[in-house]
Amino acid sequence: MRHYAPMARKIRCVTFDCYGTLIDWEGGIARALLAVPSLSGKPDLVRKLVARREEIEKGMIVSAPELAADDSPDERYESPPYRPYREILAESIDQAAQELDVPMAGCDPASVADSMPGWEPFADTRAALADIKKRFPIAILSNVEEEVIAESVRRIGVPFDLIVTAEKVGAYKPSPDHWYAAMHELEVDEEDLFHLAASPFHDLETATLLGIRCGYVNRSGHPLLPEAKPLFTVRDMAAAAARMRSYTPAPRIR
Repeated sequence: MRHYAPMARKIRCVTFDCYGTLIDWEGGIARALLAVPSLSGKPDLVRKLVARREEIEKGMIVSAPELAADDSPDERYESPPYRPYREILAESIDQAAQELDVPMAGCDPASVADSMPGWEPFADTRAALADIKKRFPIAILSNVEEEVIAESVRRIGVPFDLIVTAEKVGAYKPSPDHWYAAMHELEVDEEDLFHLAASPFHDLETATLLGIRCGYVNRSGHPLLPEAKPLFTVRDMAAAAARMRSYTPAPRIR
């Protein structure tokens, strides 16, 4: 049964998706692919390849995405056995290229995936996080490995109170395991969290189904899924930070 968090509950922690919300996912993967000699100077082809790769990846990280809407998030988003995200990224690039007959001569897709730690934060990320952190503990929930997120956090330059990765929980969002792990580590309930993310598929629908308040950082214009009910939609993290000033922090955890 779905349940939605009451507005009056004070926030004990603000959680974030990382890639696409804090780190420029689309810019990072596009630059990596445009560095492939056969794709150099072909941004339209790269965009087509990236879009198809996204659809392929969904089937690789969710094994039961079409269950009835009244099933629990655990059943709705059952995860396949864990393997490093960079393997999934490389394999999805390779499959998309083969499907679309995109030339990848001289490129190992794994090298594109290995560039992830070097992808840069959005220009507004650091200041927005620092502003939010003045009032709330902050956490990252991400589908990548510990090694990758560590370098991304170094590039962001703002320390997080908690980092939960797919490597740590053995599952990928939209599975709810990241949120369960965060609640366990922080010793909080669903109503104590607020989640900010740019992905309706990976983040916002599951957060809503769990009863976690959320906000949509709509950087790319992806349409919301039916079950996703963010309390606000903004264009970037600067606007999200401004909206978060209207929410009340709970006493600092621990």
